Amino acid sequence: MKQGKSYGELLRDPRWQRKRLKILERDGFECQDCGSADKELHVHHTKYLRGAAPWESADIDLLTLCETCHRSASLLRRRLLDLVDELDPFRLGPLVGYAIALCSEDLPERPGYEDMDYEIVSGFADHHLMAPEEVIGLIGKDGRLQKSAAESIQAIGLARRRACREAWQRRRNGAA
Repeated sequence: MKQGKSYGELLRDPRWQRKRLKILERDGFECQDCGSADKELHVHHTKYLRGAAPWESADIDLLTLCETCHRSASLLRRRLLDLVDELDPFRLGPLVGYAIALCSEDLPERPGYEDMDYEIVSGFADHHLMAPEEVIGLIGKDGRLQKSAAESIQAIGLARRRACREAWQRRRNGAA
C-alpha cells in the first residue's frame, strides 16, 4: 500500500473505482449473499494482500455485498480471527481441514488437498458430515486426496448437509 495514504483515500483512487465497477458489473449489481439489488452495494475483499492497494486484489478475491451483508461478513471475520487467536496452536488442525473443505467448494481450482494430517482430515470430514475414516479411505498412499475423490466427498457432504438443514427447518416449524 502506498505510504501516507489512508485506506479511505485509496478507495477514492480511480484504479479502485474502475476495479469496483468491474466487480459490480460481473455480479449483476446484486448482493451475492442476500440477492438484494436495491441496497447500497460494497465490493468486499475476501482476502487481503499485505501491503497491496485495494485494486491489486484478484477479481476472484472480490465480491459484491450489500451494506448489511458486508458488515455481517466483516464482523464474522473479526470474530473468527479473535477465536483463532485464543486457540491452542496444537488444536488448529481440524480448523484448517474445515477451512480447506469450505475453500475447495468455493474455489475448486485451489483445493489444498496435499499434506493432510489426521487433524486436518478430521476437520475436513466434519465439514462434510463424514467420519474421518471415510475420508482417509480416499487418500492415496502419497498423502493426497485425488480430485475425483474430493468431488465425491463434496457431493456426499452436500447431500448430508441438505438433509440436516431440512430436518432443522422441520423442527423449527414444529414438525417432528
